[in-house]
Amino acid sequence: MVAPQETTTAAPTEPLDPKTLETAEVLEAAADYIEIHGWTRRSLNVFNRVCTVGAIYKVTGTQAHRMPPDKANRAYKAMNNFLGQDVVNWNDGDAESGKQVVRTLRTAAAQLLHR
Repeated sequence: MVAPQETTTAAPTEPLDPKTLETAEVLEAAADYIEIHGWTRRSLNVFNRVCTVGAIYKVTGTQAHRMPPDKANRAYKAMNNFLGQDVVNWNDGDAESGKQVVRTLRTAAAQLLHR
């Protein structure tokens, strides 16, 4: 006699929190900005080339050296969590190229969407 197979149904996925979705969109837009304008280190903006935080600021309309709006702050914190270190230190030290930064921003965004 063959044992009946159990059927399982996937648990319904919870809808994404709108702030999580917005954060992922900011990270994707920051990646797009760097692809178009270029990447730099140790400066938010050099002739439109930007660091990782500079890209987040550009796409959220944040002015340098001002308190960032919540969506920029959430994107900054999401990158810190994803990297396991401060994004500024990573950008200025460990990041090797603009392509790597773009890939990392996109991977962090995807991870937020697939939790």
